[in-house]
Amino acid sequence: MKKCDYYIIQELVSKKVYDYYIPRYGEDFIWGLFQEAVLSDLDLIASKWREKHSSGVIINDWFWGGVYHESGVRCNVDSIVSKKTNPYLGGHCLAIGFDLKPQNKKYREFFDFVKDLIIKKELKVFIRLEDFEKTLIWIHTDGLRTKSGELEIFNP
Repeated sequence: MKKCDYYIIQELVSKKVYDYYIPRYGEDFIWGLFQEAVLSDLDLIASKWREKHSSGVIINDWFWGGVYHESGVRCNVDSIVSKKTNPYLGGHCLAIGFDLKPQNKKYREFFDFVKDLIIKKELKVFIRLEDFEKTLIWIHTDGLRTKSGELEIFNP
């Protein structure tokens, strides 16, 4: 079973997802939620960024007492999703959307870096980016399809 080289499972899912599924089904069940190409894209971004900047990429850090709890896979009872009153099927709920944060805090450069990977078609799944001016301290990317099959920068 494919797993990430640069992330442990706690970094990819919310604490609620982890706490519910680990005791019932185990870690491999959670890894099975992800398309292998999604995990490959996450590893490619992390490895190339680390190679270029000697800096990691954070998704969730709740496992170490950090503040990011819902930057990876979210479920219906996570706070961001449970507040929604209309149907919601964002990339986070489908295990194809992530909010990435460069540890060195070079946010704009990181946005341009991920954008370039998409344009050069180095990523297999991720094709969309949230408008950087709307996020500023994270870069949301996901694998929801676009009309053209090319990079789409969208407003949240």
